[in-house]
Amino acid sequence: SPLAKFAVQLFAVALILWPLQVLPAESLAGHWLLLLPAVILWVNIWNFMDGSHGLIAMQALLIALAVCLLPGQTPALRLAALALAGACLGFLPFNLPEARLFLGDVGSHALAAAVIGLLLASVHYRTLSLPEALMLSSVLLVDALSTLVRRLFAGKKLWRAHREHLYQFAVRRGFAPWRVCVAYGALTVVAILFVFGCRQAGAGDVLAAGVAGWGMLLAVGHALVRRRLLDRHRAERA
Repeated sequence: SPLAKFAVQLFAVALILWPLQVLPAESLAGHWLLLLPAVILWVNIWNFMDGSHGLIAMQALLIALAVCLLPGQTPALRLAALALAGACLGFLPFNLPEARLFLGDVGSHALAAAVIGLLLASVHYRTLSLPEALMLSSVLLVDALSTLVRRLFAGKKLWRAHREHLYQFAVRRGFAPWRVCVAYGALTVVAILFVFGCRQAGAGDVLAAGVAGWGMLLAVGHALVRRRLLDRHRAERA
């Protein structure tokens, strides 16, 4: 049941967050009340987005590589990120372009927990800022949150399974899953390049504004593409 699932997630996320309260850095210590619901939402968002071949594994691969290559990254986190990237790279041939193996709930939850763990630990040790972490993970977040907001205003239950995410519309309108995966991956690469470009140029002061602008751009693009797919569907039915 949703309640039992939420209880298990609450316990698991607490285990993820506990080390951040005792490790020798203080950037995230003492923020349990903010981090707990945020990480639970994150994990569920990645689970919601696991409905097209390769989508979640590709996102985890790209974000893990970005965390691994961050200048000043701690050796342990660099190795952990490289291991996660290698695991995703080994899985992708079995899931893309045609899926012979599936992540399922267990796989998507595990990848979500691994990615958010890497990002939080990097923020904790100040090798990654919070705006940078949001930028790296922005593509899935914007799709999922835009869809959830739309469902909320429509009076629908947010915890119910549905097929209203943009990637689901695209697949149902005839786009091959591998094309959807590549499109989402390309947007994530743009986000990664922006983060690394700002670091290289020493433009950290513009990063927060850049993240906000990028998020708005993704949200507007999400709405426009969704409307176009719906119009195409109505035209085909007519």
